[in-house]
Formats: sequence, structure tokens, C-alpha cells
Amino acid sequence: MSNFKNKLIEWIIQKPYKVLLGNIFFLTLFLPGFTLITSDFSYRAWYSDGDRLLQQYDLFESKFGNDDSLIIGIEHQSSVLNPKTLKKIDQIVNDLWKIKKIIRVDAITNFDHLSSDEEEIVILPLVDTDNLENFNKRDFLSKISGDKLVESYLVSKDEKLTVIRINLRPIFKQSISNKETISEVKEVISRHQDSEHNIFLTGNGTFIELLREITFSDMSLLIPLVGILFTLLLFLIFKDFKAVLLTIVTIFTSNIIMGGSAGFLGQALNTISSASPVILLTVAVADTVHILTVYFYGLKQKMSHVDALKYSLDKNFIPTLLTSITTAIGFFSFSGSLIKSLSHMGIQIGIGVIAAWICTYGILGPLMRLFGDKGHLHQKKKHSSHSFAKIYINFLYRYKRSISLFSLFLFCACFYGIRYLEINLDPHVQFPHEHVFSKSMRIFKRHFPSTTQAEIMIPTENAKDPLFLAKVDKLQNWLEAKDYIHSTISINDIIKKVNHVVFLDPPNTLPDNEDRIGQGLLFYTLGLPPGRDLNNRLSLSNDAVRITINWELIKTKDVMDHMTLIKDKAVELGLTTAFVTGKTPLFHSITPYVVESFIESFAIALFMITIILILVLKSVTLGLLALIPNLYPLAISAGLFAFSGEYIDVATVLVASICLSIAVDDSIHFLVEFRKSKDLGLSTHNALEKVFANTAPSLINTTTLIAIGFGALCLADYLPNVKFGFLTSLTLIIALIADLFILPAILIWLDQAKKTL
Repeated sequence: MSNFKNKLIEWIIQKPYKVLLGNIFFLTLFLPGFTLITSDFSYRAWYSDGDRLLQQYDLFESKFGNDDSLIIGIEHQSSVLNPKTLKKIDQIVNDLWKIKKIIRVDAITNFDHLSSDEEEIVILPLVDTDNLENFNKRDFLSKISGDKLVESYLVSKDEKLTVIRINLRPIFKQSISNKETISEVKEVISRHQDSEHNIFLTGNGTFIELLREITFSDMSLLIPLVGILFTLLLFLIFKDFKAVLLTIVTIFTSNIIMGGSAGFLGQALNTISSASPVILLTVAVADTVHILTVYFYGLKQKMSHVDALKYSLDKNFIPTLLTSITTAIGFFSFSGSLIKSLSHMGIQIGIGVIAAWICTYGILGPLMRLFGDKGHLHQKKKHSSHSFAKIYINFLYRYKRSISLFSLFLFCACFYGIRYLEINLDPHVQFPHEHVFSKSMRIFKRHFPSTTQAEIMIPTENAKDPLFLAKVDKLQNWLEAKDYIHSTISINDIIKKVNHVVFLDPPNTLPDNEDRIGQGLLFYTLGLPPGRDLNNRLSLSNDAVRITINWELIKTKDVMDHMTLIKDKAVELGLTTAFVTGKTPLFHSITPYVVESFIESFAIALFMITIILILVLKSVTLGLLALIPNLYPLAISAGLFAFSGEYIDVATVLVASICLSIAVDDSIHFLVEFRKSKDLGLSTHNALEKVFANTAPSLINTTTLIAIGFGALCLADYLPNVKFGFLTSLTLIIALIADLFILPAILIWLDQAKKTL
């Protein structure tokens, strides 16, 4: 390694043009990869293609179509049940049918009411749109009373909100955007918006497109913002615009390699990986800051430009290479995650981190050699860093006991708080409070008892078998007895209604023979208008039914617990093929994968980093010691996060492994310098003084920049990335404090313990 290092540095110094051109050529190889980059903001971004849960949903979609629904809400201050509003609803429905990808529209103005008199069975529109001036609200409410397909489903009980439910064409295992359709629906809404009504768009069908919009909005804000912030901060630190410009160019080149490799690997952009460029910019800046800090330190020591650069490249070679490897390990540890987006993100940034080190030596090194300061701007008076270091170390020696006890108390308190951490992957809380989606959901929740849905699919050989439908009915009745479930909808609701009206059986009674079930459904279907058949409740091949659950469960733990209860009850009733699915349950169902990803990635990162530390520091004691200031901040930030009442999501699960791999950077630089000083025969006191005088400024600069870089994610609109950025920034700041206080305090204790023995 020493020979390679010397040859590389000599080559950078002696042949900068060749090194630079070689690396530029290397970069160009990745540019075509950008043309291959795709995006996927659907539920498929989270699951591998062969995942059982994804296969179940694909089966559901093949039988019943897409459960992505667009919902147009029409709110009125007093009541939507008036001729003017009903006319508006009818006009909107007619306009919606003209949109290409819409296959079904359900509203109170196109819903059919089934009734009978002494002579015949009558199927008439629930609302006579050709005679709205004679609309009778009392008669309307009487007709829908107890009808689960209308009451509290299409119109709220307070009469102030009605919805138009829109079903889209199935996409069948593809990640196709609904952007064009949503745009057309918004145009329809804008044409009918007025001062008397509040018309808004919501529903799961909008969710994917909103994620796409918010992702690109965040990227367009954060990437240039972080670049500008780093430019200003680096200039404040080094006071050399030329060196700062060369640094910014260098750290952006690593993103070229990361982006190109992602394209070549077929890894699509998604909400989680959208943070990758900002994360890599933040991580990449660390190597460059170490190079520049030591370079300018050399100039202050009156070295020549070439000697200062050579000194910096030599001094930082092993520490930066090791920290790049440990950081890359932290990201690569997610490569085996069952959550596809996390796996791809880990691989992307892991590649980017290695690329950042290559660019630091292969691009920044030659650029600094060619265009760096020639040694005239930084021949300033040396700061009294050694004097401050001496005072600081004396402070640590005096208060090491207090520092240790306070640190231990804080650790115990926060470690206790970790027990309160809870995972919540509810997709509806991923947007800011003032986002249009959040506002529409609040309006919806104000009038309707439930805002989320789940689907139960029950495959069978004959879905019209009375015995089978009786079991489905028992499951449905069991579900509706639960407080958290407001209603369920299945083909049984229609069969019971037809059976009562057509065959005059008692209400809520299922026929006891298959012929009557078939006749009733045929009769009902013949009276339906085009586009409103029963295939969304009963499969075309009569081999499956679905139960739609409207419930108020939003927390992942509650959803997962009750999905298990439903499955167990279905098995108890003999419906062994039943399973719970749907877009919202799919988001919640990755919870076990999140837990597994955390445990697996953290274990891999911890093991690999521990081995590297022991080998590099050539000491088991120092290697294990280096872990303390890196594990300590994880416990502190996790405890504080738990006490704040926030939930873990798919982004915050990244924090532990990533912070461990990044924070170890400071510990490595600290302990490598400390060990060198001890090998020169210095006492622990003097060795610590030297570390704080020569190495601490660089550690403070890099950690500050990295914390600010991750902190910039707090300006994002996608809330999981906000929490990830805040928690990572907080953890790294605590890690720096631990390196400056706890690590030297431990070294002092060890030294005094050796002397005592």
C-alpha cells in the first residue's frame, strides 16, 4: 500500500495533466448511463419482482382491476343535496367519461336505485338529472338509508360533502404515471369550480403523481442549495475562492459516476433515492476538506505549494481511504435489503462514496497542482492553536469525571427511551401539513368517518356457491362489528338487496341456492348503465370476490395487527385462500422488511467497521475504543427521537448504519494521529494536545459541513427525507461532541489506569 500511495502521489505531482485527463475520460464512460435513468414512485419501487405480497396484489389487480381511485370531493357549506349542486355533479360526471383512461365513475347522480311495487321490479336513477327542479331531499335520504354503497360512501351523513369516485384503467405490473389523466381531471375541476362549492381532488390515484412532483421539486431546490451552501462555507473556512471552486467541481463529479452507474444498473429514481445526490455531495466534501485543511496548514508552515500539496495528499491518503471504505460499507450494507428502493439507494451511494475518493485524488489533486495557491496568500501568522489545545486538554483532565458521569447518565436515559420507538409507514403522513394532499385529506376526514381502505381478496372455485358466500358474509359481519371499521362492501351487499327486492326474502338475507343468486345478479346487471357492471366485486370468471374495508386505522402497528387478525378469522371460517391487499396495506406491509433491513445493515456495518478499526489501529483496545464515540450518539439521538413522539419510517431506518459509517471518520483521524504521536514517545497529555492542535480543526470543519448538508434535507417537502436529514445531522453533531469530549476522556482514564497498575 505504501508503494502504491507514493507512486500515485508522485504521479499526481509530476504528471497532473495525464492524471486529470485519465479521470475525465473515466467520467465520460458514465455519462451514457444518465440516458437510461428511469423513475418509479409507485408501490413497486419498494418490492422486488418476486415478492409474495406484490404477487398477491398483481393477482388482485388481474381479477378486479386497479384499486387506484381518484376522488373528487364537492363540499358545500349547508348541503350538497340541492338542484344546483346535483346539476354540477352530473356535468362533472359527464365530462369525466370523456377522459381516455377512466373506466368507471361512481356518483350519486349516476347511481341506480332498486325497488319494487306490487306489479314489477323497478330500477331507476337515484337522482333524476332530467328533472332536478323537482328533487326531493327527504325522498333521497329515505332511499339511501342503510345503503352502504351510497351513505357515508358517496355522500356524507352531514350532507356537506359528496364524492365522485373514479376508477382508472389497470396498469398490470407496470409503473405507469397517471399524470396525463390527473391533469385532465384537474381541468374538469377548474371548469366547474365556483364560489359556492369547494371542489378538490384526492385519492390513492393522486398519491404516486404527488410523490413524483414533490421529489423533483425537492431535488431542484436542494441540489443547487447544498452546492451554494458548501461554496460559501468552504470560502469562509479557507478564504480561497479558487480552491473552493475546484472542490465544488470535484464533489459534483462523483455524482456523475453515481448517476451513470444507477442508469447502467437499471435502478429507477424514487422518493428515497432522490436524496442520494445531496447525501453524496455531503459525504464527498469530507475528503476534500481534509485535503485542503492540511494543504493550507502546510502553506502556513512556509512549505512551497508543491510540498504542501504533497504533504496533504500523503498525510490524508490512508485516513481518507479508510473512511471512504467504512462509509461505503455503511451504504452497501443495505444492498441486501428486501426493500428494493433502499437496496438501490445503498448501492448507488456506496459506489458514489468510492468514486468521491477517486475524484478527490484523481481530479482535485491534479487541479490543485495546476491551479492551486502558489504559497503567497496564506503565509499568515500562525494561530495559537497549540495554546488553545493545551488549555482544552487541561480542562479535560480536570473535569474528566464530570464529563464521564454526565455522558453515562445521558446515555442511560436515552437508551431507556429507545423502547418507545415505533414504526409508522402510513403513506398519507408523508406530506407537509399545508400540502394540497394533506389539506384535502383533512376535509375528507371532517365529513367521512374513514379515510383509508384495505381489500380482502378471496379466491375460490365458484364464487356463486351459497356455502362460500355464507362464509364471506360471516367474515363481513365480523369485520363490521369492529369499532375501527366503519363499513365494508362486497358482492353480498348487492345479492342481498336483489334477493329482498326481486324474490321478496327478508332484508339482509342471502339466497340458499346458486340458481337464484345467478338470476338475481343477471337481472341486476341488465339494468345497469355501461361502465357500472359488477366485475369490480365479482371476477369475470366467477373465481374470486373482494371485500372493501373502510376503516380509520392509520398507524402501521394497528394496520399490521388487524391484518393478521383478519387473516386468522378468514382461516377459522374456512376461507384459507383469503388475503389482505391494496395499495395502502402494501405500504404498511414493508414493516418487517424495514426491521430486517435495520438489523442486517447495522450488523454488517458494525462488524466490518470494527474489523477495519482493529486492523488499522493495530490494537483491539483502540479499535473497540473507537466504537464508543460512534455508538454513543446513535443511542442519544434515538432516545431523543423517541421522546419527541416521532415515528420511524423507511428513511429514518437508514440513520444508524449511515451515521456509524460517517462518524467513524472523525474517530479514525483522531486515533491515527494519536497513535502516531504516542509512537513518537509523547505522553498522553502531549499527544492529545497535538491531536487537538493539528487534527481537531479539520474534524470540526468536515462534521459541520456534513451536518449542514444533511440538515439541508429539512427544507424538503417529502417528510421522511426531512426526518432523515434532521436525525442524521443531529447524530453527527453528537458524534463530534463525543469525539471531542468522551473519546479523549476515555484515553485519559486508560492512561491513568495503566500508570496505577
